[in-house]
Amino acid sequence: MTTNSVVYDDVFDGVEHRPAKLSTSTLRRMHSRLAEALWRAEVERLPADSLTALFPHALARDAQAVRREVDLLRMASGAVPIGRRVGFGSPGEPVPNAFSEPWWAYVFSSACHEGYARTPHGQWLTPRVAPCLALRAASDLTNPEMDDDALDRAFVSIAPAFEILDSRAGHWQISELDAVADSGLHGKLILGEFQGWNGFDGLQTVTARLSSPQHRSYNRVARLSSQRRNPLVVARRLGRELISSGEPLRAGEIVLTGSLLPPTPVGPGETWWAEFTGFGRSLVVLSVTLE
Repeated sequence: MTTNSVVYDDVFDGVEHRPAKLSTSTLRRMHSRLAEALWRAEVERLPADSLTALFPHALARDAQAVRREVDLLRMASGAVPIGRRVGFGSPGEPVPNAFSEPWWAYVFSSACHEGYARTPHGQWLTPRVAPCLALRAASDLTNPEMDDDALDRAFVSIAPAFEILDSRAGHWQISELDAVADSGLHGKLILGEFQGWNGFDGLQTVTARLSSPQHRSYNRVARLSSQRRNPLVVARRLGRELISSGEPLRAGEIVLTGSLLPPTPVGPGETWWAEFTGFGRSLVVLSVTLE
């Protein structure tokens, strides 16, 4: 049961669902209220109502506006952005509730660890884990005239990564819009060592295996060669979009190019390993324990 609900009666004057048209001031109040609820959910560990549960007719721009408000609250508390997490639209959704381009959320330094993380399970509401890849920009991506080759050359190193995801709604029966508003569900990032690379072709042998000593029969493997999305193309598209939006990638920032496997639930006391091959060494193991 949601315990971090927000009273919206004064925003909508008692109207249950979003009217066809809302004033700019009403929209801003709506975005701010939901952002505050999501931020409280993160700090107090009490579930918050999701965007579409409260406003079934929410639009993609509403989700993005809420995400921006949550990020501002994080930054006001001292969080420092170190990169972006990319998510993908659902082609089957009708416009205007679909994202035709990859959407993104910030990754913050306070949520980043090297190699291993141990956190209390009670710090999360509905934690899941997934392996991913991180690309790092070597220079600022600010020139709107940059062509694809120039954008590709800007990403000179790559690292295996392991992500904790969390739905601040307290469940995972959420839409893409809810995920965007909820900062892409990003919780914590475990990073491996960055290394130089020679483009996507040099990573065709990379695999990521997800396993747990508490679930010995669980064994899922992702092969980069079978992924539908080239991580460099994902980073390039994001870089171009961010130049247009006025929030460009800066030198040293990272881009998480999407989960390699479906996010897996994590129970109290469990340890999960993301084991990568194809990064030059025989095996790279990243791990997380939720006590």
